[in-house]
Amino acid sequence: YLRIAFRPNIIPINIAGFYYYRADYLANTGKYLQFDTEGMYPHTYKENYPPFLVLLSVAIYKISMYDNLLVFMSNFPVMLFLITSLVAFVLIKRLFNKITSLFFVALLSVAPSYVAVTGRGFYTEDSLGILLLIGIIYSLCKLKENRKYLYSGVVLLTLFILTWQTFVILYGVLLVILLLSFKDTLTLKRISVMIIIPLFLSYFISVILMGLAYSPFQIFKETYISFKDSKDFDYRTAFDRKDLIHTSLDIFLHEYTY
Repeated sequence: YLRIAFRPNIIPINIAGFYYYRADYLANTGKYLQFDTEGMYPHTYKENYPPFLVLLSVAIYKISMYDNLLVFMSNFPVMLFLITSLVAFVLIKRLFNKITSLFFVALLSVAPSYVAVTGRGFYTEDSLGILLLIGIIYSLCKLKENRKYLYSGVVLLTLFILTWQTFVILYGVLLVILLLSFKDTLTLKRISVMIIIPLFLSYFISVILMGLAYSPFQIFKETYISFKDSKDFDYRTAFDRKDLIHTSLDIFLHEYTY
């Protein structure tokens, strides 16, 4: 109810509209948009945003035989919330117990930031990224038990890279886990594989297979530059603008922790 009440079936003109334009293009042409001719008109540049949200949602839309793309994509975040709640309940129950899983799902359901990103019309990467993140954390917790969790971790992390640019923060966490596991040979090997392979898989899918400019290595480079030049006058002037969305680790933790 919190996610659909007083929210019409529309896609706002922001990041949600940005992704909807790409979904509409894919649904109507059968091809993923490779060149953006409108974002910086009159200049044309190669598409450099993570593609998995659009690919997955359009695939489900086609299978569903629904006849209204706008309404479907507007409600897609709500669908992901329901799926995430079910997946989280099952996985956390396996890790702990039924009471813990119920408490987590209940808390997740009413967390203000999560309500916002899974509400009707908020067609962005956040809702899908959180679902994948829960799967990645579960795979990490089970990593030593069976090799299949290494495979699931590699697949989920690859999809996460192709979904959400915040994978850079997740890689920072994985690097810390790697450093803390130096005495555990098995964990060290599997975490190393889980860190390295998704980078090359996502690069192959996005750059080689789809012909996009979105590359995990480029995102790392941009992150490094943003930290290196954060005190530069021109950089600070640009990012002090009030009409730009600011991002930082503090803001991320404020929005996605409860």
